[in-house]
Amino acid sequence: MEESKGKITENKLTVFRSFALEVGCTLIIQENLPHCLDVKLKKGLPGVYIQLRKRGEIYIGEACDILDRQKEHLHNGVKLAALAILPTDMMDMQGRKNLETSVIASAQKRLRGLCRRDGGRAPRHGGGD
Repeated sequence: MEESKGKITENKLTVFRSFALEVGCTLIIQENLPHCLDVKLKKGLPGVYIQLRKRGEIYIGEACDILDRQKEHLHNGVKLAALAILPTDMMDMQGRKNLETSVIASAQKRLRGLCRRDGGRAPRHGGGD
């Protein structure tokens, strides 16, 4: 992990931004997290999200309402260093899950050293909504 006294390094942020753009994310938030979420994210926005957590791990998930899902993560103690959003018009869960699976596969190839591993799967994806 590339962390310096609990902080994410600039190199890790650069890799995160580069990957997020590569997979088509249209919104990358790095400043004023989590306070800016209500301003930056529209309520009811479906899609896939990529979190760079302050402990250095990457987490990929999908939700029918990304804003509400981020609030759940925060309520559960997740600390965000950066958040990337790949919005979709897919309200159906299977369509979002397919997109999420594709992003996870790309992350496994591109971000090997940054992905959290759970049960042999990396990165671990969110439960969605």
